[in-house]
Amino acid sequence: MFLLNFGPSSPNAVFRDVAASTDGRLGACLLASGFDSGQLIRKELPEASPLLFDPQLYLAGLPASADDCRVWRLASHPWFGVENVTSFQSDEQRKREWEEDVKAAALTSWASRPPTPLSDHSEAAIRAQMQIGCTMVILPSPLLTAREEEAAPAVEWTRAGVAAARKHGCSLPLLATVALDERVLNEAAFAPLGYLDAVVSQISACRGIHGVYVVIAQTGDPGHPFKTGELVHRAYASLCRRFREARRIETVFPNFCDIGGFVCVARGATGFATGNFQSTRRLMLSGGADGRPYLYYYAHSAATEFRPEEDLDPIAEAGLFERIADPTPYAAALVTALRTTRSAAGQQPWLMTINNVGTAQRHQLYRMCLSTHGVLSSSAENRYAVVEQWASTAVTLQSGLLAKVDPQKTRYTAPVDALLRALRAA
Repeated sequence: MFLLNFGPSSPNAVFRDVAASTDGRLGACLLASGFDSGQLIRKELPEASPLLFDPQLYLAGLPASADDCRVWRLASHPWFGVENVTSFQSDEQRKREWEEDVKAAALTSWASRPPTPLSDHSEAAIRAQMQIGCTMVILPSPLLTAREEEAAPAVEWTRAGVAAARKHGCSLPLLATVALDERVLNEAAFAPLGYLDAVVSQISACRGIHGVYVVIAQTGDPGHPFKTGELVHRAYASLCRRFREARRIETVFPNFCDIGGFVCVARGATGFATGNFQSTRRLMLSGGADGRPYLYYYAHSAATEFRPEEDLDPIAEAGLFERIADPTPYAAALVTALRTTRSAAGQQPWLMTINNVGTAQRHQLYRMCLSTHGVLSSSAENRYAVVEQWASTAVTLQSGLLAKVDPQKTRYTAPVDALLRALRAA
């Protein structure tokens, strides 16, 4: 399965179009940091299957900040246990007034640590997912930040979540959250009986879970997901492979791995989720806006996002465009123009102006969705070979195509060499 993350900039229109054009192959994952508790009940939610809701308890350690909009949205949810936050009642209070009250409470009462007692807050997160009609339940769990603790905090919350689900008669499949801080990763973590093995063995031993939901929180400044480090890609792939080999784990679902999700699928993942903006494609502990969004043409075969005219025109002039031509329902006119005139000029949906990103986002999600399902349609034994061939081809294409474009212009190339190493080392 391939899911689209719903964050602060709700992609309802993008989701509806791509879900329809892929015959319903696109699912949705709602992020707690993108929906305040009042929106979950009242706002129109996507008609998606599968539909997941990530409680994001692993963000409980964020510092209280008026500049990070994630904090007050998270504080509005009862499983974060923030004092002086009440549920929104439309017959008693205006929404804007309620939001201001929540923001004030978040600044004064946000504890920057997971709440207690575990049972009460687990129940709240599970009830919310049952109410909005999720197809699986993601159990809340804190961020794993200390190698010496191994998976102990996650195990404690997972057991509390399983007990809470039983108490409320929840018959949905339960996914234990495995959320790692990037800083716990080092070479020793990947060794036999090392940190990752300890996490996998302890979580997979928890009774009552159907699978795992894996996220890795990255540090540093927010940026394009193709800037994700090799160690993170390797950890995603390694966790997917190790959980897939563990007993009783049927679903292994990573999020925020973006293009690295293909490596995860090759290593045993059931699918993966990504977003249509940088902030929902990569999980960063530091807050920050997406900045000024400009469109790029996503070429899956080259694992690269190209500038339409500045890059695609010289590539077409060199007779190389067919190597990355992809006439999706959203790029068909652009592809035709480049084939016939060798120029992207005049293609209104592909003009590289600020905020003109809707068509490009639909094209990219359509291609990633169908490519993911294409890999998953292969036998489990063949998925590794399919992804390895894709990444190896992308290495060659990047080398040839980038030689034809202006090196001073901004474009984004996925680190396919690193992805290949992560695939092979996992």
